[in-house]
Amino acid sequence: MLFLVLLAALVAFLLIIKLLTAMSGRVTERMLTRYFRSAEALLDSDELPAEWGDQLQKMAHRGTVRTQLIRTLPWEEAAKPFLMKKLRALRSFFETYPFVESPEVRAMMLELFDAVAARWEGSDLSDILDYYDVSIEAR
Repeated sequence: MLFLVLLAALVAFLLIIKLLTAMSGRVTERMLTRYFRSAEALLDSDELPAEWGDQLQKMAHRGTVRTQLIRTLPWEEAAKPFLMKKLRALRSFFETYPFVESPEVRAMMLELFDAVAARWEGSDLSDILDYYDVSIEAR
């Protein structure tokens, strides 16, 4: 009887491990796809990533954004820092991603990210949105 209980527990444990492995693979695939699509949109297509535009639209619809400091800001004030944070995270990913084709490709990508960041730093939110022809409808 004890043997059957232990066997059932072992089988359940192995099934849980298999399920977690499959789920983590899917999550990783989605995350990688998101990074590569965002990079392609910014660097190749010269567009704002669609996911980022959707998130800006949600911010505008809510009207205000709660920050980490438990402050509430109008969405216009929070939008540019949001975009800069997304860009820094994207750059950081490709800076450390081990499967970039070559060091030269990595350096070129990082330079392109830096050029986008420099352009955004010197611009207002409206200039950034106009450059990418993105219209955000506030409520």
